[in-house]
Amino acid sequence: MLDFGQGWRQFVKWVMGAVMVFAIALLLSQHLQHAVGILPFVLLLACPLMHLFGHGHHHRHDAEPPAKAQPAEPRETLSHG
Repeated sequence: MLDFGQGWRQFVKWVMGAVMVFAIALLLSQHLQHAVGILPFVLLLACPLMHLFGHGHHHRHDAEPPAKAQPAEPRETLSHG
């Protein structure tokens, strides 16, 4: 597969972003009534999607390096006598 470099990838990302913005603007201008009609459902769907995909940035506790072991302090022994 050909590799055109980072500059080409950045250009493609910008072009695809511009095409998507244009498509959304065209869709909303022609079908605004339908888009407003589904807005409550989009908001309801956003809650579980944010819950599922929004927790990916938490740090896992088992990935942390183990804490340094501190020397145990001597315990006093009780003598029964």
